[in-house]
Amino acid sequence: MRRVSAALISGVSTIALTQVTSAADLPQKAPAYTPPPSIYSWTGFYIGGHVGYSWGSVDTDTARIGPPNPPFLATPLIFSFGRDLNPTGGLAGVQAGYNFQVARVVYGVEADLSWTGQRDSFNFASTRFDPTTAEDFSYQETLSAKLRYMGTVRGRIGYAFGEFLPYVTGGFAWGRMTVDLNSTLRQSPTPVTASFSGSDAHTLFGWTLGAGFEYAFAEHWSAKAEYLFVDLGEKTYFAGIPGSGSFGMQDHIVRIGVNFRP
Repeated sequence: MRRVSAALISGVSTIALTQVTSAADLPQKAPAYTPPPSIYSWTGFYIGGHVGYSWGSVDTDTARIGPPNPPFLATPLIFSFGRDLNPTGGLAGVQAGYNFQVARVVYGVEADLSWTGQRDSFNFASTRFDPTTAEDFSYQETLSAKLRYMGTVRGRIGYAFGEFLPYVTGGFAWGRMTVDLNSTLRQSPTPVTASFSGSDAHTLFGWTLGAGFEYAFAEHWSAKAEYLFVDLGEKTYFAGIPGSGSFGMQDHIVRIGVNFRP
């Protein structure tokens, strides 16, 4: 009986060992392939649109309005005053550009054009008395400035964190500003009045500097937020007319936009 049990145990052990050895000889299944994560590339052309808000100041020299002669009597009295204009308003426009990426550094050029509702107005009224002639003089003026549209051509350089790209930017800026002037100069008791109503527009040229960030939320799409400071220089408006002067504009712009990369 003991011999039968020993033989049975020996046989079972041999079969089990044979099965283990055979299983070890079977080919092992390779692990599933997992592709490496793709690296987003900012290189290439893009085009898009933006909306935003701008606020700024119109720099003007001091206005000095003296009654002309004729028809007014000769007088040393001069209306001297400064104009304070701070145009504000919304804007909307388009942009296009091209990026190059080297490692994580992204650099390129971008051009944009914005139509704005930025405007402000100024009112002035004053009287003067000339004791030498016993004449009263009064002067009234309404002046408004409107930035019709503006554009920039800027370089951009940033550092990419995958789909996130902070950057700085700067370059050339220009804008079309219209100034409207309505003025009336009166002399009494002699009933003499000189008035003017007109509009003058010039294209101003200057520079811009700013910063922003862009986020690629899809393969071909990105969103951006940006701040720009713009200095548009100065031009002379209403040359040869009482109320003429040098007008220039500095502006602050915040805007958001969307870009498409084909």
